[in-house]
Amino acid sequence: LLYGWNALSQYGYGLHPDVVTNLQFERLMLQGMHKPSNGKPPKKVAFVLCVGSRMDRGIQYCCKIGCMNAIKQSLLLLKAFPEAEPWVFYTDIRAHGKGYEEFYSKARDHNVKFIRGRVAEVVPEGDHLIVRAEDTILGRHIEEAFDLVVLSPALLPNAGIGELSKMLGVDLGEDGFF
Repeated sequence: LLYGWNALSQYGYGLHPDVVTNLQFERLMLQGMHKPSNGKPPKKVAFVLCVGSRMDRGIQYCCKIGCMNAIKQSLLLLKAFPEAEPWVFYTDIRAHGKGYEEFYSKARDHNVKFIRGRVAEVVPEGDHLIVRAEDTILGRHIEEAFDLVVLSPALLPNAGIGELSKMLGVDLGEDGFF
């Protein structure tokens, strides 16, 4: 729970097996990439960034790794299944590291679809998951069917980090991290 509400539940996490976190997606990739619900390969995958973060209610800070992680996972999906359709729903792409902007360009060149806008909800419908979102660049609502939804949740500092900070004499930032 993030500040008394579950940021993952509005996206069907824990309610539908084909809604997974980015870490669970990594495990699925290692196991031969399949939909948890039926073992079939996913053809259309939605990557939802900033889940529980960069919002009024929840965590206000950026995790600083979600964008690049989703781009990497999109490209890995395409490598395993060249016919796959990865979509990345983002607040804004943060590609501020050596080679990151080029990595982002490579993903666009490989037909990873980037949608700037928040996902409102994920609703199961038959064998698919309906993602309802807004494309803030085009100013339109999206309702699209996906085989798998991958959530990039907010990163939280460990509960004992305050005590460790005092022991080491190292200050914590506003986000609670060193």
